[in-house]
Amino acid sequence: MNDALYQTALDIECYIDEHLHDPQGLFYSYVDAITNKPFTREQIPADIVPRRAEIDPWAYWTYEDTVQMSGMYLDGLVRKYEVTGDKAALQKADAVWAALRNTYYGSQVFGRGSFLRPYGGYEGISRWVEPLGTDQASPTFAGVHRYMRHVPEEQR
Repeated sequence: MNDALYQTALDIECYIDEHLHDPQGLFYSYVDAITNKPFTREQIPADIVPRRAEIDPWAYWTYEDTVQMSGMYLDGLVRKYEVTGDKAALQKADAVWAALRNTYYGSQVFGRGSFLRPYGGYEGISRWVEPLGTDQASPTFAGVHRYMRHVPEEQR
């Protein structure tokens, strides 16, 4: 049974790595289950998805849960490393941390201590200036807390 679960976990991890990141390392909140690619702007127009249509519904829905997903994946990768000793999992965690850190650093332009949702990716964040909700921040900070236990002091 553990072998089957392990293979399922590997399959999920491979899917995440292949389909759920934009070119800058940010997580997409959703992908098209048929094409396994991010939704296009044509698939998420304002008349079909009116919420946030006044700005850009594609940018909103494509990156709505980016930070939350990053935190959960970071936590999972670190737990994998802790249980299996798989150094590749910790290397992947480094990349997830870099994207989270860059999102936080980019948010500082809008106020010290700000942590914004990266709607539209890094290029679109300035059109929204919307802080994380607690549903976003909690898994992120939990993942970062676990991750920092394995980061050398000089890299923190």
